Amino acid sequence: IRDSDNAVRTFVAVDIPKSVRAALGECIEPLRKRRQSTGTDTRGRTGIRWTRPEGWHITLAFLGELAPEDVERVVAATKTVASAAKPFNAAVDGWGVFPDERRPRVLWAGVVSGADEITALATALDAQLSRDGFATEKRAFHPHVTMARIEDPRAGAQAYDTLSSPRTQSGRRVSLEPFRVDRLTVFRSTLKRTGAEYSVLAECPFGEG
Repeated sequence: IRDSDNAVRTFVAVDIPKSVRAALGECIEPLRKRRQSTGTDTRGRTGIRWTRPEGWHITLAFLGELAPEDVERVVAATKTVASAAKPFNAAVDGWGVFPDERRPRVLWAGVVSGADEITALATALDAQLSRDGFATEKRAFHPHVTMARIEDPRAGAQAYDTLSSPRTQSGRRVSLEPFRVDRLTVFRSTLKRTGAEYSVLAECPFGEG
């Protein structure tokens, strides 16, 4: 792995299929287009920054900016964890916010089926990375797909209520077909004015060293 800037913003994730991303996109499309009555500034912004569908994934570990040689070590650690894992099915269902409904900062789609297996992978990866000398996040792990960053809590709360309430006509509950998880992916994140862009550094199939 080579990087001309000599620093690679790196994370490890479970990627999700295009079909699942498309279905998630359909759920939030009415909200992406709508100008909400609360949380809107003079330029018509809604107070919510929606993430890009091509970047929707389930992050297991975020390492930050690393030297290229350290990225190689992260790939090796990820391969070690993946080699001991077996494929399983996962499914995305339901909506939530971090840190809580009173102060929402992140809007996410949850993981139901396969959540225990993904959590176990995150725990194993954290342990392997720690043994290899990497600093890892100590917050409780909750498998999810980040859908939006919330700049105005009122706008975030309204979006969450719209998506999660079955009584809201414009709301769309997410309940998607299961998908197969059979690998971990090491990503590079490049920050740009238009938002983060992601590229694959390495794919680490399960059951292979």
